[in-house]
Amino acid sequence: MATFLDISVLGNFSIIFVFLLIFTVIFAFLEFSNPFGKGRKGLHSLIALSIAFLIVISEAAVMMINFMTPWFLVLFLFIFFMLFSVRIFGVSEADTISLIKNPQVYPYLIVFGVIILIASFATTFGQILLEQGTGTEQVDKPTIILPGDVIGGSTQTTSFGENVLNTIVHPKVLGMIAILLVGMFTITFLTKLT
Repeated sequence: MATFLDISVLGNFSIIFVFLLIFTVIFAFLEFSNPFGKGRKGLHSLIALSIAFLIVISEAAVMMINFMTPWFLVLFLFIFFMLFSVRIFGVSEADTISLIKNPQVYPYLIVFGVIILIASFATTFGQILLEQGTGTEQVDKPTIILPGDVIGGSTQTTSFGENVLNTIVHPKVLGMIAILLVGMFTITFLTKLT
């Protein structure tokens, strides 16, 4: 039974939404940067239209954009509500603007953007590349566990997601992440003292 909250029909129109998103973003970028001079809206719209068509033709690009769009929206909503909460607690508008213009904020935004981009690549191409393999025959060798070996989940499964999860939660990887975090905070706090 169809209900008002049933939005599964909109999934059929996702290509149109991707087309409109790409067209709008490219057109806005061209209008803002004016690479061909001012007053060239026709040329800008033609370029944006052709790029949007080229992206919509690629199924992988549409899948990546469909994955990235909600995550970037969540990121922007988080930033908006953080700024909103800062303003609620009495920070002036000038301080909020200086907070936005602070150059220490940009690396965090870039890191989150790159993480979303890598996750979209992994979601789009991970299972496909796993199924293609390396082109060589895999020979199952008996696993010999020596004293001192760390036992983790296997990464020789047929599921890309399970392989990624087993890699991330492997004790050696978690230990490396912990050491890198300790090093990062050490360097951060030591450089702030000078």
